[in-house]
Amino acid sequence: MKYIFSLTVTLLVLATNIVGQSSSKAVNAEINIEATVIQAIELVTVQNIRLANLEPVNDEIYIPPITSGNAGHMIASGNPNAEIRITYQPNQILTQINGDGLIRVEYQLSGNDLNEQLTSELLDAENRNFSFNIDGDFYIWVGGRVFIEQAKPGSYEGDFTIEIDYI
Repeated sequence: MKYIFSLTVTLLVLATNIVGQSSSKAVNAEINIEATVIQAIELVTVQNIRLANLEPVNDEIYIPPITSGNAGHMIASGNPNAEIRITYQPNQILTQINGDGLIRVEYQLSGNDLNEQLTSELLDAENRNFSFNIDGDFYIWVGGRVFIEQAKPGSYEGDFTIEIDYI
């Protein structure tokens, strides 16, 4: 059985100083993750990715999903002890709503059957097999690299897709 979750990612860019390699850019971003539940697997967003007050290095902001308190956090719930496969699209382009700015994102996910981020393991974008825990939960943290070299002040939007399949 296949259950697909299409997550909408919205990036709001406001006025905050983030210094790039060659010039200053005013960028403050928050990525909101919303899930549409299609069947027996529920995906709940506990925390959105937080980019505010992060200092870029060479026009790149890195949020490690295993160690950063700024990583997004989701809980997938389903049948206790059921085996699942998780797949996602790691590379996305966010486009400026009223302009020609672009933000490139390379998502990284980590997961754990315990609600312990520091002991979670990186999830490859390819199919990986995991199991819900005895309570039917699997914990996911979302981070990655955000490239702002083509970003301009404004609002951005794009999609992030994650697939969770029972196997």
